[in-house]
Amino acid sequence: MQSQNPPQPPPGPKPAPGDAARDAEAERPLARAALDRRKRRDTAIALPLAGLVLFASPLLDLMARGGSLGGIPLATLYVFGAWFLLILATGLLARRLSDDGGDG
Repeated sequence: MQSQNPPQPPPGPKPAPGDAARDAEAERPLARAALDRRKRRDTAIALPLAGLVLFASPLLDLMARGGSLGGIPLATLYVFGAWFLLILATGLLARRLSDDGGDG
């Protein structure tokens, strides 16, 4: 009984030994950029949630019990400080997201 061998591909130029490594190396920055974009988008989702936590009633109640700093109640300093930090973080994040090219 004769065994049949599968058809062999036609001989052609063989890839250089380093081609696979070079291709993998070229894809690495693209994967890193995609991961960075995803992280920034996740941060954009988490930032409003952080605002909700910062301005939740229990935290504000804790600050309302405190004293004052330079004649300004700690609750007022907390509210305006947290508000400022959220605005700053949103501005920085918006700049980074716009640097991504605005793709979807």
